[in-house]
Amino acid sequence: MKSLVLATVAIAVIAAAPAFAQATKASRADSKFIEQVAKDGQAEVDLAQLAQQKTQSPEVRALARRLAEDHSKSNQQLMQIAQQAGVQPPTGPDKSASKKRAKLEKLDGQAFDQAFVKEVVQDHEKDIKYFRKEENSLHDPQLKSFAQQTLPALQDHLQMAQQAQQAMSGSGSSSRSGSSGSRMTR
Repeated sequence: MKSLVLATVAIAVIAAAPAFAQATKASRADSKFIEQVAKDGQAEVDLAQLAQQKTQSPEVRALARRLAEDHSKSNQQLMQIAQQAGVQPPTGPDKSASKKRAKLEKLDGQAFDQAFVKEVVQDHEKDIKYFRKEENSLHDPQLKSFAQQTLPALQDHLQMAQQAQQAMSGSGSSSRSGSSGSRMTR
């Protein structure tokens, strides 16, 4: 009887191994998403604060203020999710973001505004693509909801940046890909 119980337990452990491995893999995917989004969000706030200090353009100032507010709120929400999931995200921007900031710090006036807005457009195009790719791969329901709620705000930021870019260049050739016009509400 004892060997039958041990055999049953051994079979149950072996049968559960693939499910356990899948759960661990999902956890790693969620952790990677949290870490990437936290790093990018911190960089967005940092650059937006720099822009608020350096720009003379009311349109760029409004964009920077909106980015700082929305990404700060988003970062706080993500930190709560990370804490509940037991994930320790990075505490600051990565080397790439630090290099971007250093490059922007050296610019002034219209050169700064154009470089900042160009950076915002590029970053948000990349972020939107990343969120779309990852939102269906996320396993944590709160994290999945976060991604779904954040995506429209990223699209709105992209549209604002493209409009600022268009206003600075004085042309109507700026594209507006994937914007829903939604605002981040939290």
